[in-house]
Formats: sequence, structure tokens, C-alpha cells
Amino acid sequence: MSVKQLQMNKLFYTYSLAKALYERGQDYIDAFWPFVLRVLPKEEAPLNLISIQEKLLENFNLDIPEHSLKSILSRAEHRDYVGYSGKGKGQFAITEKGRQYVDKLETEREVERRINELLGDIKVYLNEAVQSPFTLS
Repeated sequence: MSVKQLQMNKLFYTYSLAKALYERGQDYIDAFWPFVLRVLPKEEAPLNLISIQEKLLENFNLDIPEHSLKSILSRAEHRDYVGYSGKGKGQFAITEKGRQYVDKLETEREVERRINELLGDIKVYLNEAVQSPFTLS
């Protein structure tokens, strides 16, 4: 798989999760704390804001400003998914409740499977509607 395809898959995954959370009645900010939970190490030392920002960019292609990330982390903390630690509470770690939440999220593979299934259905529909071969490339 090419780098461009991997980036597109990450964007589809990011969009799918954010849209699903938003449709469940959570507001825009609440749509992002699950991404934060996914990048926090389950058993390792807590991370600071800069490390979380870097992991979000690397894993989900999300470039979240520091102030917004603080708001997201605050919302996750109010739900007991994240805990603060370290001097000045500058470090963030996932809680047991947060780990349980992450374990319930769909895997990237499942989202990719559903996206491919949708694209296949679109292809079939277009082939029938246009009555000429249509390929996805």
C-alpha cells in the first residue's frame, strides 16, 4: 500500500469515527477525545501535550492546537477517561475506564472493511445506473 493510500485510510478512519460520535449526540469537541484515548499508551508512562499532539498527527493526521487539545483532555478527564499526573499536572494518562472505552471502539481494520464494502456497493450501483464498466482506482 502506498503512502498516499495509507494517509487516505487514516483520513477515512478519522472522519468515520468523528462522524459516528457526532451523530450519537456528542458535540464537536467530544468527537475528538476518543482519538486522544487511542494515542495514550495503555500501560506506559503518561504523555505531555506536545507528545499527544505528535501522536495525533502521526496516527490520525489530526493537527490539534494546544488550547483545543487542553479542552479535549479536560472533557475526557470529566468522564474519568484521562487522569492528570506529573508536576503541574502536565502529564496525561489513560484511566482504566478509558482503556475499557478504547477496547469497545471499532478497529481500524473494521472501519476499512466497511468503507471498502460501501465503495463496492457504489461501484455496483454506478455500473447498473450508467450501464458501463466503472472501476475504482
